[in-house]
Order: sequence, then structure tokens, then C-alpha cells
Amino acid sequence: MTGLRIKNLSLQVADKVLLRNLSVDLPSTGIVGLMGPMGVGKSSFAAWLCGVADQSLFHATYDDISIDDAPLSDSNRPALLPQKAAVAADQAIERLDQLIAQHPPILCVDEVTALLPPEDAAKVLEWLKDAARQMPILMISHNQLQVACHAQQVMLLAGGRVQEVTPAKQFFTAPVSAAGQQFIRTGGAVVTNPETDPRHLMSDLREIPADLELTQEGPDANPTLQWVLKDKLAVFKPASPGAVSAAELKAMSRRGISSVVVLDQNRPPDLDALAEAGLVGVWFPMDPTCLPQIPDCQLLCQECDRLLKSGQKVAVVVTPDSLDAERTVAAQLVHMGLPAGLAAKIMREAFRDKQLGLNDEQLLWDLELSNDLVDDISKPQRRGRRDRQAQPAIAKGSIASFGRPRARGTATPAL
Repeated sequence: MTGLRIKNLSLQVADKVLLRNLSVDLPSTGIVGLMGPMGVGKSSFAAWLCGVADQSLFHATYDDISIDDAPLSDSNRPALLPQKAAVAADQAIERLDQLIAQHPPILCVDEVTALLPPEDAAKVLEWLKDAARQMPILMISHNQLQVACHAQQVMLLAGGRVQEVTPAKQFFTAPVSAAGQQFIRTGGAVVTNPETDPRHLMSDLREIPADLELTQEGPDANPTLQWVLKDKLAVFKPASPGAVSAAELKAMSRRGISSVVVLDQNRPPDLDALAEAGLVGVWFPMDPTCLPQIPDCQLLCQECDRLLKSGQKVAVVVTPDSLDAERTVAAQLVHMGLPAGLAAKIMREAFRDKQLGLNDEQLLWDLELSNDLVDDISKPQRRGRRDRQAQPAIAKGSIASFGRPRARGTATPAL
């Protein structure tokens, strides 16, 4: 039987988001240590859960909260011993006895030993250990030693989310989350609050967008076609450098590819072969001797984004003696919300034979910053002033799309 089950709880006080989509199952007996950085909302969460806080101050949504398989209600709530409730062991134990006499399904104690001398704290912890044989106890504490010695599990709360629920012995020796590793070392955790706009975070604190399913497919899985976004975006390496044969286009079509991006300025796509394979072609001729400019990257990313959002599966053709394809895919990942550093790392791991250089990585950082600034500026921020019509970016290159809907041998500008 589950002692406490919470599914998708979001909790807010005034304008502050305390929890976002919290889901956790806690056992029916034993001590669970609730830990986290100062001010993360542990006490507020406990006060709300136990019903001792002014409920009108909170806004809560959830799919399910149940205790002993019964819904949370006024008659089925945990009991809480709040902070600073006792300054001596006898006083604390007396208060705990009073709470237990009410037969609550769960007992919550908030920093119950914080004001006690060590010998008194030991007595209270021993009382909690005995009580936990018969009921679940949620113990909020900043004292890592006490939690390590007396809790069976640790629930780490940081950044409005449960970072991990781990057996206590494992948590204090090998925590599974990055936040847990930070917390063990420092007592804090650098985790973003769920209400923070991702564009205002440092790149290494940004999370991967939920709709991006990155693959771990490396060059050994398929030496010619490597998926970077599962069933969405891939890189294709033709047998003959730079030239994609009709047979290879048909092979790509059989693998599910529906659009092909060609970057080689000297080799435009073969219109007849594309039409025969039923593929859409995008030609964006790039100069392999220099880095593209930000407007060029944005223009190409917008075209790829249009294809992906319309359900197309896109393959970017590798250009000989150039990093254009690898750079383009990395830029597309940044355009779709992936942090620039992570996008560069993914491309390094996927294409070990052709590595992005420092200038390529700087381009990704600049693209990320440019996208953030465009997103911020595009929102109306000045009252009483009419928004100006957004102007398209000016790029040196040009895009032409070729596909079956058009007559063979014709090119129509995509933008």
C-alpha cells in the first residue's frame, strides 16, 4: 500500500510558483527525509498538504493526491509539527504524542530538532524511528547527518520539482541527479525555478525542450544516414562526396526521409531524381571557405523549421571538405530551443571524423543569443506604441525549393 501518492501537483502562492508537476509515491511506513535548498518551499508545501496554512493563499492543481489509497480530504490529511514548536526533547515528544493520538495517516515534522541540543535531538529522533515502524513520517530537515542515520528514503526538492527520491544510503553516497550531487557537496543546488523564462537562463541551465527527442544513433548504426532528432532530422553522407545519386535518394525515401537539404554551392539537386524518389529538395548554396552569417543561419533554420512542422522528415547532405552540414544541423537544434553548448556536444559525439571548431561553436552561441533577443523584442513591451511590422532577415544566400508538386526542372523560391 502506498502511504502518500501525489500526481502532477502544481502549487503557487501569490505570484510565486512553489511546485510544478510534482509526482511522487511514498511508502506506508518509515521515515522519508524531505530535503532541499533554503527557501525552496518545503515548509510551505508541508503546511498546505497538512491543511494548517490559509488555503485561500494557495492555488493548487493536481490529478491525484491520496493517502492510503483514499483521496486527500479534511479527514484524511497528515498532521504537522511545525518549525520552532519545541526547545527541549520532553516538549517535542509531548507535542508528537498529542499528534499521534489523533491517528493521522501521516506525520510531518518540520526541522523538529533544529533548536534542540544534541542529546535532546537524539531522543526525538529515536522516538520518530520507533513511530515510523507503524506509520509514514515525512521529516523536513537540513541536517544531512540526521537524515542519513534515521531516514530510509530521501526526497530532494529543488527548482519547484522533485529531483530524486532515493534510498538514503544511496543518496548520501551516490545521488542520481545533478542537483543531488550539488546538494551533498554544498547544501544547495543550482536549479532553475519553473516560472523562469528559459531565454533568461544561462545556456548550461536550460532544459531540453520536451518535444525534442534526441537520438543516440552514432556512425556505427548507419554510416550513411544518421538521425539526430528521432524520425525528424538526419544527416546523410553520400558515397561519392557531394553528389547524391538517384539510388541514394530512393534509399533515403525508403528510410522515411521526405525532404533533402543540399548546401554544396557547386552541386544543385538533381530535379528529375528528386521527383522520381518523391522527395522535396532545398538548395541553400554555402561558401565552404567561410562561416555563414547569423541571418543566413536564421533563414535556413526557418525553412527547415517550416518543413519539420509540416511533418516532413529532413536529411541534410554532407558537403565534402566542409562542416556546413554538421554546422547546419547544430544551428537547427539551437533554433528549436536546445542550448548551444549541448548542440555542439551532440554533433561532436555523432560525427567524430569532422569536429566543429571554436569558431563554429561561437556561431552557435551567437545564434542562441540572437534568437533570445528576437523573442524578447517580438513581445509587446512598450505601452501606447504600435508594434512595427516584423521585417525578414537579410541573408547573403538564397533558398530554392524543388518538389513533386512543381513541374520538373523548375525552381520556386521558398521564401
